[in-house]
Amino acid sequence: MTSTDGNLTVDFPDDDKLYLGSVVALRTLLEGYVHRVMAAYDEYLHGREGADVVLPKIEALAREYGDIIMGRNRHYRIAPWQERHRLGARLRYWYPEEIGRDDDPGEGYFRSLAAQCIAAAQEMAGGSMTDEEAGAELGEILQDNAERMVGLA
Repeated sequence: MTSTDGNLTVDFPDDDKLYLGSVVALRTLLEGYVHRVMAAYDEYLHGREGADVVLPKIEALAREYGDIIMGRNRHYRIAPWQERHRLGARLRYWYPEEIGRDDDPGEGYFRSLAAQCIAAAQEMAGGSMTDEEAGAELGEILQDNAERMVGLA
């Protein structure tokens, strides 16, 4: 870390890792997760795959993305303020009912996000919510979550 003219900057090695220290980067990551969950759940809704196939896929996605935000994926770089103990504590604080004490906070967060995606998909399938309404609702959730993880909210 360096300070120039009172501004704190973080120096990172020059490498190929994707940096998750911005709202845009986190929002993009979260959107990718939502698309993958919705695609998996769509297979279930259309009867192409059973719950015995779809649920393990979604659980695997939650583990994969949980590892990313908790700094355990070598292809991504988290910001210093996203260090796994700090972010883990914040995730547990924000989602106390969804993330148990023994759960991995990253995986628990993504399981919770998957549940929100599935609820929206069920409402769309039942006709109580349009695609646009579901997209807007999930978009607000993702923006809020990205801002929280970056420390803006």
